[in-house]
Amino acid sequence: MRVGWIRGGGVWLISALAGAALAGCVLMDRTPTTVVWTLEDVRALKLVDVVVEPGSFMDRAALKVEIDPALQARILEGSAATRTSLALVPGDFRDGTIEVEVAAEPNGRGGPDARGFAGLAFRVSEDATTYEAIYLRMTNGRLVQPAPPAPRIDRAIQYVSHPEWTFERFRETAPGAYERGANIAPRRWTRLRIEVEGMTARAYVDDQPTAVLTVLDLRRGGDATGAVGLFVDSGTTAWFRELKVRRAD
Repeated sequence: MRVGWIRGGGVWLISALAGAALAGCVLMDRTPTTVVWTLEDVRALKLVDVVVEPGSFMDRAALKVEIDPALQARILEGSAATRTSLALVPGDFRDGTIEVEVAAEPNGRGGPDARGFAGLAFRVSEDATTYEAIYLRMTNGRLVQPAPPAPRIDRAIQYVSHPEWTFERFRETAPGAYERGANIAPRRWTRLRIEVEGMTARAYVDDQPTAVLTVLDLRRGGDATGAVGLFVDSGTTAWFRELKVRRAD
């Protein structure tokens, strides 16, 4: 096992090449802490109805993540309701910044509504049943040619708060308020960054200077804490690399 510690710019960087070793590390430094997970070693991950496989995608080392086949079968049968499909990293998070590189595409196992769903979950409860998440729908992105028909092009990035606040409920009670368009596409590396502070979360895509989605009323509340994780949904194969979790609290 190897854990590299680098001090620079007032921020600790932890390169977790063997994530299992990281779980026992406690930093006493009072500056914000950035944990960088290369995702090359999966032993520290807590898997919730997902299967993972280290490998590469588009010549970059990455972690492949899909919904567990048994759950995927139940989803297609209609016997699975609210879904929790996460790969969680150790640690507690309230406020700060989460960033990851992600690529995803429909894999043909999720039915006609699969869009290549992949993103980040945060403030995940200990039993992983309650959490906030912001995720991408890759085939709805503005970079898809030809462009998806309206209104899909405005539904490329979504906020949810499971189990109660699903995208269906948000779309029914506040149409368009918790989803936006974004410059994304399948089978393309995209950088997703989420800044969380209290009741607010702002999501950024690639190097765009302004948030593509801003949520001012996170449903778990401003004091909620919990784990950070990789999120996938039905009929999706996703690849993740360089997960960075910067705690501000």
